[in-house]
Parts: sequence; structure tokens; C-alpha cells
Amino acid sequence: NKQNQRCVSTLWSPSLCHRFQRTTTHVSLRSSQINDCCPGQAHGYLPQSSNYVPLGSKILSNSTTIYVTGSGPKAIVIFHDIFGLHTGRHIQIADEISKHGFTVIVPDFFSEQSEEFKGGLNKYKERGYGGGLLRFLYLLVSGKFKKFQMLHPWSPICSDIWYKDVVPILKSSGFKSIGLLSFCWGAYPAMHVSGESGIKVRGSVMFHPSFDKCSDNFREDKNYIIERAGKVKTYVISTS
Repeated sequence: NKQNQRCVSTLWSPSLCHRFQRTTTHVSLRSSQINDCCPGQAHGYLPQSSNYVPLGSKILSNSTTIYVTGSGPKAIVIFHDIFGLHTGRHIQIADEISKHGFTVIVPDFFSEQSEEFKGGLNKYKERGYGGGLLRFLYLLVSGKFKKFQMLHPWSPICSDIWYKDVVPILKSSGFKSIGLLSFCWGAYPAMHVSGESGIKVRGSVMFHPSFDKCSDNFREDKNYIIERAGKVKTYVISTS
């Protein structure tokens, strides 16, 4: 279906997708119907459970907190979105995946924050307007999104957490294979990880990735990063 092969995400530009496609034959770009956010065959909205009890446990590592769930021979590392590990359904998604025979590892890349961002972006909840959408617009217009994102470059912040906290767990456990799953901002460190040496990644799935914008903000060489990450089978699911 040619329509489903279009890359229409505003955060993952068509030109960038084209460059990524040229580096690997494994990339599959899929989107929903162009005119529908959620097509009729979709599973529908999954509400967040307020009384959800996590199946795994949190590990206090060298410089951050890591949520680990499941005990399978294969590992999946989840990279959270811009609102952080402790928001949304990151924990529930990790638990659900673990039920299928995987060990799921979710590192917190935002554990150390400046005073302004203590508690992460999730603390900015506008009252009286339903919360989510207004909060998103406020963070976007006020520039807090970009300011917060600029506190977390791949090197040295994210790379330190990856190599000092996550990699030791992956190596010591002797997993048969390792895969990556990322949401929005999480695609930024996930792309870097795919191109790094030391840990062999078998595949990566990115939901509505914002690697393009984040990499631009840090003035990185995107072509170089994409070429290195192109060796990993990657599945990109855009926003619309």
C-alpha cells in the first residue's frame, strides 16, 4: 500500500526518511490513513489505569533509576518520551511486553534536573482546561519544550546513562538478542544507540520519532548518525 509507505510525520521529515531509506533496505515507513488519526480498524483508546500495580521493580543504578520487568532471554530497552519514564503508560507497556517472554528495561534519562524542571515537564499542568492539550501548547509556545530538551544531548548526558547504567545490565545478563522501542523524544537517543558499537541491537521500533528536530537543535551531523544507525532493522511509525 503506497499510502501506508508515506512518511508524513512533521517531526520525521520526508527528506530525512529518504536519506534513511538509502542507508538500509530494512526500514519500513508506515502511517495511519492520511485523513484519520485513528482508522476504524485501530484498537481504540487505551485508558491509563490510576490504580495500576507494576509487575517489575525499579533499580537505583549509578546515576539514574531503571525499571526492569520480566525475565525472558531476550531484552527490549524502552526509551521514554519527553514527559519522562514516570508518566503516561511507559510502565504498563513494559509490563505487557514482558508477558510475551521478554525482559524489558526502561532507563530514566531525566533523573537529574535543574531546579526549574524538577519533576520534569509533567509538572506543568494547566488547570481548568482539561489538562493535556493546553499543557502541550503552553510548553511549546513558551519554549520550555526546547529548553528542557536542550538539557539532554546524547553526549555526555544520555550516553553516560546508556554506557554506565544500561549497558552493564545488558552485558551481565547475557541476553540472546536486544531490541529498542522508543516514543517521540526517545527516538533521539535510540538512533544514537543503534549506531553505537559494543552492544549489538537486532531491531528498533520508533513511534512518532522526534530525532530529526532534536538532532537539528544540537547541530549534529544527521547523515552520519543515520548511516551508522542504518545497519539496524528499523520500523518507523509516524504520527498521521
